[in-house]
Amino acid sequence: MLDLSDAVYGKAATPEPVTCGVCHHPSNSHPLQDGARVCTRTLGELPSCADCAAPLRGLRRPDVAPPPATDLMDASDDWTWQQLRDYVVRAVAERHGPGPKADEIKQTAIFKSFSARWGRLAGPIARFAFEQQDGYWRSAPVTVTRFCKGSDPYFAQLIADRLAAGLQRSA
Repeated sequence: MLDLSDAVYGKAATPEPVTCGVCHHPSNSHPLQDGARVCTRTLGELPSCADCAAPLRGLRRPDVAPPPATDLMDASDDWTWQQLRDYVVRAVAERHGPGPKADEIKQTAIFKSFSARWGRLAGPIARFAFEQQDGYWRSAPVTVTRFCKGSDPYFAQLIADRLAAGLQRSA
């Protein structure tokens, strides 16, 4: 007789649904030290349930060193590609939380290229994306890859046009 159970095919058994220990909202959960189960969704710096916003104790995010703040002393239209990179990486981490460790070579290429393509507008474009749009563009989070050349017609060009229109109206 053939055994056709999930275990034979390397599939794990489906875990039973669990709920937040505070609001009892069904979600993926994580056992705490006291054995309670709580939502792993997070808001802000410390983990909390997305529905009741109750802070969760026992869960810690890994310590991640913040990127350097080299961009603070210069006007955004005078930023080098390194200052642009530092601003974007810091703004992404502040608004969307820390992400996986970035590939330094890829980031260097993205920001050198973006700075070369957009010149003095590179900094204002980045600032507009994070300060005016709060890190979201067309309902999607702005990340490092949004500054790639392939995103220019859908991201940087539209922001540059808005910035130019704003400057024309104020003149």
